[in-house]
Amino acid sequence: MTGDRLILADPEAARRRAGETFKAWRSKYSPRLPAAAEITHVGATSIPGALTKGDLDIALRVAAGDFQAARRLLDETHVQNRKSVRDETFAAFELEGFFIPVGVQLVVGGSRLDVFDQFKAALMDDPGLLAEYNAMKRRFDGQPMTAYRLCKAAFIKAVLSR
Repeated sequence: MTGDRLILADPEAARRRAGETFKAWRSKYSPRLPAAAEITHVGATSIPGALTKGDLDIALRVAAGDFQAARRLLDETHVQNRKSVRDETFAAFELEGFFIPVGVQLVVGGSRLDVFDQFKAALMDDPGLLAEYNAMKRRFDGQPMTAYRLCKAAFIKAVLSR
């Protein structure tokens, strides 16, 4: 079985493309989202020096009272990520054909899964931690995505518990 690629040859070009895609996504969808929604570019393409597969990850933080309205919009315009948790405080979505693949993590601010900005900040603030993350990606590059996701989840949990 062939595995999934986690690393592009030119991560800086991927970062630029993701930045352009983020701006376009935000421009298209933010007018339809609750006014207080916080839209953040997270994931490897948002972190200088991080290895990336070249997709865009967006954290969409909303108040509990705005969660259902935001979820309805994303249910209408995106595809539910069925590999992810979905409850009253979190829902993940995917969007293909929008320059590059886009993942949107809709989360209620302050809930247990509101960790995307915290994880990003940890990697940006600690070059050693970023090196560990990149080494993990190298180890799993070309391997089945399920194995990588399990290891990545454990890594994130360890980082956030520090």
